[in-house]
Formats: sequence, C-alpha cells, structure tokens
Amino acid sequence: MRAKIIYLKTAFHIIPQDKIAPDSSLLIEIGAASVSMFFFNRDPFKINGLIAYHIDAKENAVSASEQLEGLIARDPLLQQNFSSVDICYNVKEATLIPRAFFAKDLVNDISDLAFGVNGTTENFYDHIRGKDIVNVYRIDKNLVKTMNRLYSFSSSYHSNTLLLCLPYKLNSLYCIVSYDSIKVIFGKDEKLKFTQQFVYSTAADIIYHLLNVLAQYDEDPSKIQLTVSGMINDKSNLYDEVYKYFLSITFDRIPDDLVLPTIFNEYPSHYFSHLIRMVSCV
Repeated sequence: MRAKIIYLKTAFHIIPQDKIAPDSSLLIEIGAASVSMFFFNRDPFKINGLIAYHIDAKENAVSASEQLEGLIARDPLLQQNFSSVDICYNVKEATLIPRAFFAKDLVNDISDLAFGVNGTTENFYDHIRGKDIVNVYRIDKNLVKTMNRLYSFSSSYHSNTLLLCLPYKLNSLYCIVSYDSIKVIFGKDEKLKFTQQFVYSTAADIIYHLLNVLAQYDEDPSKIQLTVSGMINDKSNLYDEVYKYFLSITFDRIPDDLVLPTIFNEYPSHYFSHLIRMVSCV
C-alpha cells in the first residue's frame, strides 16, 4: 500500500543546480508542522539546496511518519546515496540537565517527570558539544522507526543539541520563528541560560513568551539584543509588534565568508540561517 501525502505545502524548493555528488550530505529537520531537507558538502563546506514543507496539522489525519515516507518515496533527490545523513528532531518535549546530575539510567524518569508518561514515544539524550549540559528528549516511536529504516546509516539529534553547541553573546535573546512555534534561546554573561520551544497562535503569544523569559532573569527588553530568524520579515505584523518592546532587533546572519548559490538570493538568508548553524555543528 502506497503511503499517503496530504496537506504538504511547499515552503522552499531550492533544488541543487548540480548533480548530487557522492560526497554530498543531507540534513533533515523534522518538526511538528514542518520538515526541511538541507543539501550540502562538508569539506570544503558548500550549500547546495533546500527543500522545506509545511504540514497543516489541524487538517492532516496522516501521521508524520507516513507523510515523510511518502514524500521520500516520491522524490528521487531524497533517494540518493549521500555520504552522510543527519536527522534532527525539532520537538518541544526536550529538557536540559547539567552533566553533573545526569545518569543514563535516569533518562526515562526525567522524561516522565518533565512531560508525563507516554508509551508511544522513545527517550533519547545528547551531550551538547563544548558545554556541561545533556539534552534529554523524546520522539514518537513510529517516526523514529520510519526514519531509521529510510536512512539506516544516519545520525540523529535533537535540533537544540546542534543549535546550542554554538557560543551565545552577552545578554542576547535569539528567536527562531516556525509556522506554529518559536524557539527561544537566551544567553547571559556569555553562558547559555535558557532554551525552550513554545506554540503560538498570534503575535501577542510570541511577545508574551519573549517577555516572560526575560522577566525570569530580571532583564529589561529595551536593553536586550534580539536576533530573529525563520519565518519573519520587517514588513510583517509580527515584526511591528516585537519592535514595540525590543528596540534592538537584528535578523540572523550567515557567515560572511559563506557564498550561497545564486538561486538562494530569492529569499532572505535569515529564513534558513538556523539550518546553516545546525549544519556547522554536525
């Protein structure tokens, strides 16, 4: 029986201009409402293309694993023999534990305590490179099984594990905007202090979450540098609302020495800068 695909809406379709070479790599980020496939070469580092889809979960009765299986089965580009495949699960149910208080046999207990008991998920943990922090998270069992079967030699992480391996500036707030959620990362005194994913419906929801994070650390939003990436631009209502509270807002930048294929020029680079950040840490 062929897997079904319904309600997949194309967000980006920047296909590689050249034929996929044997040394090409693939990074797949899977979220609750979106999936992105990022094509690149590791050495020398080169970006080749990006395919991203938006899943309307409110209308979609087909599971994420079925959606992905059908998508990959129908796209020859995703069936290439890549030199490496990294699968990043961008799910909300993730929590950070200081390494000094972490033990492998506590992973199930940590997840159950943080998110409640759930027999349909599988628990994982990643050590965050360069930091004494462990990321504990859980993923739907069917989704894990499907991705392991489709890409049997892949490596898997939580997206936070890769994003958080990077340094964060003094008193800086980072916000990655997706279709139905935001990811907030706060750094203070050049140390990571906070990261969490929030579901939103309106711009007011996003403002609330950003201000609430800063309130926990007694920070004045007017004195904080806010860096945004993902699905936001300076002509949007969301940007106007955020600017009422944050006087210093910048769009995330890709490294100055990174040259993108010309086909990427149709889009602001901050739309996918977080994916480039993740690729730099795999």
